Amino acid sequence: MSSPAQQAAALKAKIDGAQQRSERGQASGYCDLGADGKVPAARLPAGSAGEAFPIGSVFLAVVSTNPATLLGYGTWAAIAAGKVLVGLDAGDVDFDTAEETGGAKTHQHDGLSAGTPSGSVGGIAATGGVGLGATASPGASYAAQTHTHPAPSFAGNALASHQHSAASNLPPYFVVYVWKRTA
Repeated sequence: MSSPAQQAAALKAKIDGAQQRSERGQASGYCDLGADGKVPAARLPAGSAGEAFPIGSVFLAVVSTNPATLLGYGTWAAIAAGKVLVGLDAGDVDFDTAEETGGAKTHQHDGLSAGTPSGSVGGIAATGGVGLGATASPGASYAAQTHTHPAPSFAGNALASHQHSAASNLPPYFVVYVWKRTA
């Protein structure tokens, strides 16, 4: 616990450090607040109103309140609903222009369009004469023996055509409200 003298000295230091009413609204002074608890626009330096978010700026929030209400200035439009924000990349035609859109939320795999091989194989038959392999005798006759070897037949796709249901393209995400200052 401090002595009365120490308490008096601390109070005098606070009073000496306080700004005088005559400094209100002056350079290096302080500003009074309006009835809404905000600094009145008339008290702001020329050109400073809204400089934190000039027209064309984007404001991100996790509350749905329009930034005009939160900041007290500007006209704001909600943008990019359901879209992922991507930084501009002048070297990539997909991302080289601000406010450009593209991409798809899902994709489909189709086995045939992915290059599944297809074709057919017909039956193979071989016929030939077979001799007995003995030396021919005068007046003897030999009958040719014939036989056929059928091969299995196949027609259609070598791999069955396959379809997958729509698959997600979504990266991990965090949802926010996105606003653009328009005026």
